[in-house]
Amino acid sequence: MGFKTSPPTPLLVRVEDPDDTTVEEVKASLRKALQQASSGRRLPLSQMWEDITS
Repeated sequence: MGFKTSPPTPLLVRVEDPDDTTVEEVKASLRKALQQASSGRRLPLSQMWEDITS
């Protein structure tokens, strides 16, 4: 009677993504957006996605 073995578990390796945004950048962006919204500088929803291309 033999033992069943499972296949080896693959190792997870973290790959640095050059497009990753740092936590500091995200926080700064959120602060800026909050200040703009608080001061009434808002972009109409109809214009929000105009420059986005697929």
